[in-house]
Amino acid sequence: MLRQVCLRFPGSRLDSPVSLRTPQGARLVLHRIAACLARTERELWEEALGHHISALMAAVRPDGMPRELEDYSDEEVLGALRLRLVPPSRDIPAEADEPEIAPGLRLTRVMDIDGLLVSQPSARLYERLGEERVDAAALANARIVLDRAEHVDAGEGIHLIGSDSMLTAALAMSLTEVCQQRSIPHPPDGFVLTLPEQESLGILPLAEGVDEAHLNALLTWSLTRWARAEHPLSALLYHVSADGSWSPLTAPGPSIERPLITLRDLPEPIWRHFAWFFTPYDEYPPDALPGMAFGL
Repeated sequence: MLRQVCLRFPGSRLDSPVSLRTPQGARLVLHRIAACLARTERELWEEALGHHISALMAAVRPDGMPRELEDYSDEEVLGALRLRLVPPSRDIPAEADEPEIAPGLRLTRVMDIDGLLVSQPSARLYERLGEERVDAAALANARIVLDRAEHVDAGEGIHLIGSDSMLTAALAMSLTEVCQQRSIPHPPDGFVLTLPEQESLGILPLAEGVDEAHLNALLTWSLTRWARAEHPLSALLYHVSADGSWSPLTAPGPSIERPLITLRDLPEPIWRHFAWFFTPYDEYPPDALPGMAFGL
């Protein structure tokens, strides 16, 4: 990869074990291509590497400097806009002022340049294009992400959406469209969601008959994915109402033995379906702790 970059920008060098830097200051991170090559047959590596280099170069000016928002036309910006959910702990300046839609989930705007995700501060996008146009374009473009994602009905009422794109979890912001396109129930009580990694989304519609067994299965899947994730997002459970309001159902626990604890102030639909499961931890007698749920 260094050889191919040097053909375009002589003098480029390894900046760290996982990044390159051009003499003009552009920094090209290698995590994504490494993951791509790990999933690709060896005889196709050169082709995959060439495609990745082309995507990286699309975000760099001819003089080697990183392209700024002003270097793109309005149509290019609107066509490339996507929503992305990231953990608030990420130290990315372009994301620092973006809002948390719920604990552990920060909603950001990015431009997808041939598979390369470039974070753009919402304030700058709104100033240039207007909030209504920016948000409408980002939501409309979620269809592109959804079309490339796989849907698995995992049983137990659980629906799993996944792909190799780090934009997949943000489909949670387009639940109505996800449910319509993938024939997922959209009940009045809303959903329990889990977003263990940026590449996947677990959905449990709160239909009649859904109980603790369904929630336990969802939680087990979520914690397993989160523990192994290349791009972890959140280990928590969330309730999303039919009108799109988010409420956390759990919070980080105090130890590995108790990775999650339940919250006391929960939406009424959650109590109706899961009263036993969400009994606060410290209200159980010592010989009946809910370790089966939160001590996995």
